[in-house]
Amino acid sequence: MMAISGHKADQLARWLFGSLRALRARLAPPRFDNLSLDGETTDGRHIHLSLTHAQLRDTAALGRGSGEPYHVVAPRQGAAHITLRLYGDTLYVRREGLVGSASLNARVLRVHRQEVLEHGDWLCLDGQVLRLTLHRGAGGTTCGCAGSYPDSGER
Repeated sequence: MMAISGHKADQLARWLFGSLRALRARLAPPRFDNLSLDGETTDGRHIHLSLTHAQLRDTAALGRGSGEPYHVVAPRQGAAHITLRLYGDTLYVRREGLVGSASLNARVLRVHRQEVLEHGDWLCLDGQVLRLTLHRGAGGTTCGCAGSYPDSGER
């Protein structure tokens, strides 16, 4: 058995951990850290949302194309409550579940009221679907928002 010098062992360990980090990043779902959503609804109400450490995960397999459903992954018990659909640079967000249903994590957005939306929280805006347009800039990722949904036959 051949001995490895301390310097070579350090290099090997750095390479191994770097490779593992790269592999993990490739396999992990995309992340939107501190994603900010600003805009107004179709009836003129102003809203602001902040998704802290939101994770997007393909519902079936990694690498699906534009327009396929993604879900916010809830780290605590229970299923995800929010469906995200990506069409090009536009992110569509839809609240799932029965109309008017709620949970312990439910939040209803009001005029000029700021909310923080975390994993597993419902996106409740009087049952509306929000159309969010992504804007990537130096200050991070922000979104414009309006209450509409593409004509895909799904509501």
